[in-house]
Amino acid sequence: MNEKLLDDITCPYELYVKDSKISEAGSGLFVRNEVPAGKEIFRVAIPTVSAVESTVDACDKCFVWEGSNRIDPFRPPVDLSLWMPTSCVEKVSQGRVQDVRGPLFIHGMVPSLLAFQPSKQSFIPNLFYRGSYGSINTNTRKAKEVDLAIRMLIRLVILRQYGRLSENQWLAILALKSHKALIELSEELNLEAVNADIRLMKEATKDDMSEADLKDLYWRIKINQHSVDYPMRPRLGSCFAPSAALINHSCYPNAHHFSEGAELVVRSCRKITKNEEVTISYIDSTQCFEERQKALVKAYAFVCQCCRCVEGYKEQGEMLTGDPLLDAPIHATRSQLQVCLDALMDFSQDLSSLEVEIQEIFRNLSTKKPWPINFSPIPSIYVALARRFEEKQQWEKALRHWLKVVYVIDPLRYPDRLSPHRVKDLMSLTQLEGRIFQAVEIEKTVKANFQKIEMSLSIAQYSHNTQLKEDAAAGFGANNAISKLAAHFVNIMDRQTMTSMGVTSSEWKSKNVQKMMKETFILRERELLEWAGIDPTIKTV
Repeated sequence: MNEKLLDDITCPYELYVKDSKISEAGSGLFVRNEVPAGKEIFRVAIPTVSAVESTVDACDKCFVWEGSNRIDPFRPPVDLSLWMPTSCVEKVSQGRVQDVRGPLFIHGMVPSLLAFQPSKQSFIPNLFYRGSYGSINTNTRKAKEVDLAIRMLIRLVILRQYGRLSENQWLAILALKSHKALIELSEELNLEAVNADIRLMKEATKDDMSEADLKDLYWRIKINQHSVDYPMRPRLGSCFAPSAALINHSCYPNAHHFSEGAELVVRSCRKITKNEEVTISYIDSTQCFEERQKALVKAYAFVCQCCRCVEGYKEQGEMLTGDPLLDAPIHATRSQLQVCLDALMDFSQDLSSLEVEIQEIFRNLSTKKPWPINFSPIPSIYVALARRFEEKQQWEKALRHWLKVVYVIDPLRYPDRLSPHRVKDLMSLTQLEGRIFQAVEIEKTVKANFQKIEMSLSIAQYSHNTQLKEDAAAGFGANNAISKLAAHFVNIMDRQTMTSMGVTSSEWKSKNVQKMMKETFILRERELLEWAGIDPTIKTV
């Protein structure tokens, strides 16, 4: 049955299913032959069920933004009044939204509309609707925020009732683990609220499954769902595909997933050896051992036994001893830093005062045993400072912090260059550099502040965009918006540089010119880092 889970995917590489080498992980997905870094492993064209966040107005099936025939990653919609794009309604039902038993089946939208239609005997007003049917996006009395997994459960039940799930699909879903026994022992989860929603859902759908079976199905969805993530957009929602659920978690993953429209794509971020298991990270894997375990237990009800977590405290042996008394000062300082990080997320807090406070804590650390710069929550603090200073248009401070993140912190917390997090942070740096040059052109004070390093920054920007183009193409695919955007800017910079140097396109591509440019990049990059006070060889605070 496990092999049937692979029926709905497209895979360039031969995959197979067997018991995972990760303790208590169940079945896993393995590659028959070596997969190089930056390659697509497989994609799921249409997840079995999916649901978008209530704060996002996109189609629950194709995830196209409301009212848009062309996805624009830079202009997300602000109108959250419609439950799905007009284009989708017109395409599948010719505007007849109530015609739920016919054309809407084509688009797979029937569960959204049919689940709680009025009937003669019983109707729960607007409970699970979105948009114009009593939107869960609003704060009206009739509206209710519903868990994404509950909404996907509703759709799955309705699809089954109407014979839209094959026997193989249903058996594949039942073959997945639900971790029900662990979940029932969890103190982190509000089980009573989930049970109440399931009872309500059973009453409304009139399904013949027992409440216990519905609970079990709910947790299969909850534990095995994937987020619908786009590299240049906020999280849209969640989707459930049994084949993708075969990919187990690791705190040192060799792959990552993202979305392209409704498709779920999995690509390698480092080399996967022959017969190695494909893994992704379900959480922020840069957290320390205790934080990762806590996050996984809370969200997925399991204790991670991956190769990194088996060592436990040894991965932090430089800092933590495992002795509560010896480790108490470290935990106290981390608590101080966490308070500062929380304050950075509060825009009412004074940014300059927070920076001074953080620097004082860092100074005290450096007088004792230096802390690794990738020790949580230090990386998050640098990223938060970079973003806040950029929002305040304090360009020099923002640039210094982003350079620290990209050159020092990210290579430590994300060892694989094609990690999606490293690619996104590099994109943030290139975007900041573009904003700085825009400010230089129109503001005399900004131009004066960057006068000494303007040439170094310009050449470094070209180098960063070139690297972003290559890494994004490998990490997300050449057709991804990030790689296309980077390629666009690189082409512009190429033409400008060729014009200023007075060389032709063929001369520009010659080995001599490219060697000279590479040497120039290295020199200017060094000058920029010296200006920022950054030594990439120093890995401590």
